[in-house]
Amino acid sequence: MTKDTLIHALQAERIEIGDGSAIAVPEEREATLLVAGPGEIMQVGKVVRVEAREAALCIETAKGERLWLTYDLVLGLKLRNGNLAKDQPAGFGRFST
Repeated sequence: MTKDTLIHALQAERIEIGDGSAIAVPEEREATLLVAGPGEIMQVGKVVRVEAREAALCIETAKGERLWLTYDLVLGLKLRNGNLAKDQPAGFGRFST
């Protein structure tokens, strides 16, 4: 993914991008980045802030973790309404015997 593609995707989801390179994910949204790992795809969940620098991307999670990645490692971005995620049941008790 390129920097332009990432910014375009965030704008398409109506996430405001300020003058600088930092982009805050609103609390009502849940963001996950799909990252290329060695032989697998890793998911970086609960992303709260993205800093789109020229050559690298800094991702900050809700746990305060900061990950620096090159854009070629980012495969995709998954966004969903956080309110929907909390309202959906886990699936236990769905089947009655």
